[in-house]
Amino acid sequence: MKAPSAAYITAEEQKTRQPAELFHIWTEAGAHWRYTNGDLAVVYGGNTFVPATLQRDEIQYSGQLEVTTLNISIAALASPVVQYMASTPLDIVWIEVLRMNRDVAAEVLPVFIGHIKRVSFKGAAAQVECVGLEFFLRQPIPRYRYQAGCNWTVFSEFCGLTKATYTHAVTLATVSADGLTLTSADFDALADGYFLYGELVYGDQRRMLVYHVGATVMMQYKIADLADGASVSAVAGCDWSHARCTALGNTDNYGGFRSVPVKNPTVQL
Repeated sequence: MKAPSAAYITAEEQKTRQPAELFHIWTEAGAHWRYTNGDLAVVYGGNTFVPATLQRDEIQYSGQLEVTTLNISIAALASPVVQYMASTPLDIVWIEVLRMNRDVAAEVLPVFIGHIKRVSFKGAAAQVECVGLEFFLRQPIPRYRYQAGCNWTVFSEFCGLTKATYTHAVTLATVSADGLTLTSADFDALADGYFLYGELVYGDQRRMLVYHVGATVMMQYKIADLADGASVSAVAGCDWSHARCTALGNTDNYGGFRSVPVKNPTVQL
C-alpha cells in the first residue's frame, strides 16, 4: 500500500481539510458505477465520481485471516443495487473504496476491495453487505466428479466453445404482464431447447432462461424495464448432457462419463 506523503499528512491534520471517499463498483462484464460521499463530484484517474447519498460502517478487519466485512447504506434506487430488488445478479459485483483528500487530490489511499455479498432493503435505503478478497480464500475447491453429466462449465476453457458464437441478437415481440415470458421470431428460428439454461442479456442485466419452445422463452426472474420491441441478446444453454454437447458440435470436449450407470448396483436390492 502506498505510504502517505508529508503533504497529505499535513492536509489531513488541518481543520480545513476536505476528505472524501470514492466508491468504484464494477462487474467483469464491463459495467462501472462511480460514487463519492462528498457534496461535489470528484475526478480521479480520468473518471468522474458523482455525489450520492451513501454511508459506510467501520471496516471490520481481523488478524486471523477472517473475512473483512463492510456495510454500506445507499439509496435503494441507485445503480447497481436496484438490480438486487428482483434477484441477485449472476455476475460478481466488485467494489473498491478509496479515501482521498480533496486538498491533495493526487493522493488516494485504498481502504477496501472486495465484492457485494448481499443487498437488503429497508424503506428508501439499501443495506449493502460487502466481503473482502479473503472470502475466496475460504471457499472449498470442488473436485471433478465421476458422473454421466459434463464437469465443465459451458464456454469455459475446458468446454472449448466460444460464447460469442452462440450469442444471438433478438428483437422481442412481446413481454408478458409478469415480465417472465418473452416471444420473438428469433427464438423460433432455432431448435426447441436451444436457449434452455442459457441466458438473456439486456444492458448490464442477465437472467437465466428456464424454458424454450418455438418462439417463446421464459426467464427465471424478470428484468424490470424490459418491454415489447426491446433489443436483447440470447445465449445458448447447456444441460451438461452428452446429447446436448453433440448438438452443439462439441463432443470431443465432453467432460463427463456417459457410460456411468444411472443406478448404483452396489446399493440395489
